[in-house]
Amino acid sequence: MQSITIMKTEEEVLSMTEENGTITFCAFRPRTQQAVTCRPLQDKSGKLYTGQGTYGYYELLTEDDKRKLPFIFDYETSVVVEEGKVLNLSDPYDAALWKWLKKHPYIALDKSLGGTSRDKVFYVANERKEAKERIDKSAKIDEARPAVRKLSQQDQVRVAKALGLEAAAGFSPEQVLDWLLNKATTSPETVLATIDPANKAKTNAKVFVKDIVKWSVIERGRDGVFYFGGQDGINLGHTEDMVVDYLISPENAERVKAMRAMLAEKTKTKVD
Repeated sequence: MQSITIMKTEEEVLSMTEENGTITFCAFRPRTQQAVTCRPLQDKSGKLYTGQGTYGYYELLTEDDKRKLPFIFDYETSVVVEEGKVLNLSDPYDAALWKWLKKHPYIALDKSLGGTSRDKVFYVANERKEAKERIDKSAKIDEARPAVRKLSQQDQVRVAKALGLEAAAGFSPEQVLDWLLNKATTSPETVLATIDPANKAKTNAKVFVKDIVKWSVIERGRDGVFYFGGQDGINLGHTEDMVVDYLISPENAERVKAMRAMLAEKTKTKVD
């Protein structure tokens, strides 16, 4: 039996989803997604959840429930869900359908929740939430792009390297700035966090990791772990972010100093 439980994160978006009075279904893959037929589902005990009556289960409908309900959902009930389908919650039948459809594993109550199950093929459009997200991102972009322009050329190179442009030092100032401005448009929060003076140590550590990996001061072992001193050396973690955390920890200052000396030797340049 498939679960009909609504996750807590989904419950938190229900009120915003329903407040417009309509439910619009969108396919995660609109070009290829075909219409699907949904039916009420049984829970682990075998009872059919329809959202009707005192307890919400078909088997638990009382005689009083049956007299009062204008229609009764059962094992034969079905509804076709497709791209653009709309339920009008002011319509009693549509509102009743929504009571059990919103718990169906094929339906995500928000686009961002689609990853919680591979069964989910449709999500409920939330125009207010999506508009707010666009406004918030636009504000972050408006903040991030000027912040990038205010950086010195040296800091632009440093930030670009930390964000993944490893060869930034070899690019022209215009190329680096252009790359950063594009990054500030697509990932403004990441850019702002990297620029933030409070994160300077972490940003510098990210740049340092790029260099010590490039110059084989640290190496990834056969097990996928980064090591300083060979496979039998110091375990720095499986990811560059884990290496960064190791580098900025005060207790590892002496080993970091040794890494800097080795990098300086390999590159024949002074490393501060």
